[in-house]
Order: sequence, then C-alpha cells, then structure tokens
Amino acid sequence: MKSEWVKSNLWVAIVFLLFWIVYQRAGTLVYIDGDDATSIAYHVMGRDKTLQSPYSPYHGMMDKMLSLLLPQEEMLRTYAFITTRLANIIMLLLILTLIFEWVKEKDTKKSSVWYILTSITVLLAIPELFYLGLVYAPTCVAMCFILFSHLITRRVLISTGALTMKAYTLCIIALVAFGFGVAFRWNTIAYGLVIVADLIMIKKDTPLPARLKLATTWGSVALVFSFLMIGFSGYGFADFLEKFETILHVINQTGSLSNQNNSNTQSLAATILTLSPLFTPFCAFAVLIGTLKLLYKRSSLLFVVGAGIISALPWFGSGVPKFIITALPAFILLFITGLMTVTEYVNKQRIKSFYIVGLIILLAPWLVGISITREDTAWGPGFTKKPYDYPEMQSTSLQLINRGGFAFPTPEGIRPLYGHFYVLWSEWKMMVEQNSAEREVAIQKAIELNIPLVVTSWSPDYYLNYLYSIGYQTTDSNYQQSDNQTFYVRNFYNAQGQSVSIFYLELEGIEDSELINYLSLFQRYQEIIFTGYSQTLRSLYFARPDALQKLSTAFMLIDINQLITE
Repeated sequence: MKSEWVKSNLWVAIVFLLFWIVYQRAGTLVYIDGDDATSIAYHVMGRDKTLQSPYSPYHGMMDKMLSLLLPQEEMLRTYAFITTRLANIIMLLLILTLIFEWVKEKDTKKSSVWYILTSITVLLAIPELFYLGLVYAPTCVAMCFILFSHLITRRVLISTGALTMKAYTLCIIALVAFGFGVAFRWNTIAYGLVIVADLIMIKKDTPLPARLKLATTWGSVALVFSFLMIGFSGYGFADFLEKFETILHVINQTGSLSNQNNSNTQSLAATILTLSPLFTPFCAFAVLIGTLKLLYKRSSLLFVVGAGIISALPWFGSGVPKFIITALPAFILLFITGLMTVTEYVNKQRIKSFYIVGLIILLAPWLVGISITREDTAWGPGFTKKPYDYPEMQSTSLQLINRGGFAFPTPEGIRPLYGHFYVLWSEWKMMVEQNSAEREVAIQKAIELNIPLVVTSWSPDYYLNYLYSIGYQTTDSNYQQSDNQTFYVRNFYNAQGQSVSIFYLELEGIEDSELINYLSLFQRYQEIIFTGYSQTLRSLYFARPDALQKLSTAFMLIDINQLITE
C-alpha cells in the first residue's frame, strides 16, 4: 500500500526536482524589479509610514508576515524571495492536483507514468511557470492558500453525504484559508468564481437549486472571511479606494515597460510578446484542442473554465501572467485536456511520427532563441541589454540562435523570446546580477566623489536597500522634496560620517531640452551620477555626448556646467 502511494505521487517529486534544478541555476536573491525593492524598503525602514510608504495595501498579509522579522535588509530580502519561490512550486502542485481530480472524474484511471509525463509536459510547454518564482511574488503565496481552500472544499463535498462536524470544521478551515490568501494579493479574490462554479457542478445527483444555494452560501461567507483577513492584515476598504487609481493603471498597462505612448497595435504586440513564455506554440495548440473538445462534449468543466477566464478578464490587457493568475488553472486544464485528446487520437491512428513532431515543437522554444536586431531599442539582439551609447541601427532583422532570444522587459522582470534553456541555465542570473552590480558601483562612485545620485526611473529604493545593507541610514521621508521643489531627496549617513544623497523623479518620454532643464537644477553640485530609462539615457547621450562619462550600461557621470553651456 505504501509503495503504491509513493508510485502514484512520484510526479510531485519530479516537479520539485525540475524546479530545484532551474532555481539552482537561475535563482538569485538580488532585486529583479523595482516593486521588489520598494516592497522590502518599507520593512528595512522599520515599517514607519511617516518615512516610507508600504508598496501597496493589496500585499497586506505579506507585509504582516515580513513584520515578524527584524528590519535587516539581507534577512528580509532572503526570506521574501525564498518564500515566494517555494510558494510558486506549491502553487503549481496544487493546480495540477486540482486538474488531475477534474480529469479523473471525467476519464478512466491514469497510470503513474501518465502523471509524470503530463507534469513534465506542462512545465516544458509553459516556461513562465519557472519565471514566476524568480521574482518577489506575493501573488503565488495568495494562490497557494486559495487553491488549498478549493481542494479541501470540493473533497469535503464529494466524500460526505451529510455535513458532519468534521466536514463543517474542514469547511471553516477552507474559508479561513481563502480569506487569508486573498489578503496576500487582493485581486485573487476573483478566483472565488472558479470555486463557486466548481461547487455548482459537483454531485450532479443533487438538485440544481440545492447546489446553487450551497455555492452562493460558500461564496458569500468566503467574501466575509476575505474582508476579515484583509482587516487583520492592517488594511481596509479606505486603502482600496486610495489605491484605486493604481489598480486602474495596472488594468490598462500593457506587457512592455516602455510602450506607454505606443499605438494600439504596438501595445497589443507588446502584450503578446509578454505572454509568449506562457503560451508557447505547443501550449496554444493544446489549449485550442482542449477548448474544442470540451465544447464538443458540452462538458460541465466549461463552467469552471469560463469562470477562470472571467476572473482574470479585467487584467488581460496587461499581458502580465501574475495579474491573470486566477485563470491559470483553467488554461492548464484546457492544455491537459487538449494533450489527452491529441494523444488518444494519435494512439488510435498509430501515427508514431506525430510524437516526434510534437516533441520538436515542444522543445524548440527551449533550444532555439529568436534574435532581433532593431533600431532604437535598448534590448537585444539576444538576451542582452545594450549600453545607451550603442551605434544607431538602420534596419530590423530576425535570426534563429542557439542561445537566449531577444530580451524584453516586463513588470515581472526580463523575459526572452524563446531560448528558455540557455536563459534559465545561465543568462538570466548573469543579467540580473550584472544589473544589481551596476547599481552598487554607481552608489559607491557617488560616495567616493561626494556627489549625488539622480534617479529618473523606478525605483529609487534599489539604492536605499543597498545603502542600508552597508550601514547607511536616513531619517528623510520618501516624500521629502529637495530645495528646488521638483525632485524628492534623501540624505544617507553612516557611522563614519560619510554621506550620500539620492534624488528621485520619474521622467520618461520628455524632450531633450526639458530633461536638461531638470538636470540644470543640480548646478551647485557641478557633477552628478545619473540613471534613468533607456530611452532617457540614449536621448541625453545624443544631445550632449561631451558632457557625459559612461560608467556602465545604465549609469553616467554628468558635468552639469558643460551640459548646460553647450
């Protein structure tokens, strides 16, 4: 009996092993995204809201968990990354467990080999599942508790005829877990639609009105528990209203970080590009077949799939996987259904060559990258970032390469246009650690020259966290304005009396003359170290090359007097 249990759950160990290999190679504990840095900065600053605002109320329960730690930068950063990385693995295991239960109800018993091969195929077909855990992602923690709630609830209802005391206890635990999860990332409350749809479809021998009543009751109580847990995390409805503008911005945000002024066609292309690690050709084909199969059979699982898609509908324009994560179980269900449908057909027709073709399509995005040489972009041609002073290019070209493909930024870090094996094996780690090292060198240079660092891209808290890690502190608020009433400024000091100032104002898409006017406000310093978005750096380089000294791909030393007198 024990050996049978081990055999039937071997797929869990295989999934863990694959994640462990990837995270051993690609995983690093440096800040990947500005949001990561700002989330941790609140805790580094001692959780004093007068000095540093929390990143956002919708991560309230994660803030609550981090508040249990000492305000030490390295400890907070390490705990945050490892927690969300582990949560990402558990989330996928729970999603697969749920889908295997759905499939089992509709099909014959599967062998342990089927579970293993299906799990591996899911991971190979959807590389984004690995990337999700490489950044600080409270969303993954939220989904762990919510999926746990879903599994417990459906198992209780399936296994019991009448609700016993044990069943009631388990249901309460599930409801608390749902609310607890929502408090980690508020938008995941929408996954409640999936649970409600599943509860309606469970136990079809029960009259529909009774099932509707049960599902409605569960949903209402889950909503109450969600608000209770959000309140327990220290936030409430007033905080939601305060952040509503930010939420609308995220809903309307497309996948790329640098396309705010692009046309609708360009924004759509950016969204598709951002979703490419989630919907590879193999995945898209299987999802399409799975959708057609469920429609043909008029399967009740369509209600669950529909609920999942509706739950993420407001966020689809963003193209960011973590925003549409409540639809992930639905898409993986469609994928596995499509995979089963195709293999069943191939086995009946005895078309063995189909497996070879399928394997090529499955592995191609891992082994072949798409290199793009494009004018006026800081990224590419492979998984690289160009320095701001690269020569102008006159044309666009595409090429297949045996390394990471064209790198592009997303709100969740950098992604490649295929070539995922090379990126996850070495290139991801090299790039993000290089970015981190450049930030540290820039700070050290500012300290050495006793000049300020001027930051015009998100987030200034990269530098705050690093300064705290090397013994600097500040008593300045993140809303403290400089003497020129334009930039925000913070002055940092260490025990040896050394100091450095960080000025911050997010600037993007402005004219060269306007940018120079902003920088002329620093004339009293004579020199500054400057960083900003790639477009900003490149524009300034072409406008005043003689006033700049290159420090790295994203940092420059500017002679202010020379800048404004040319």
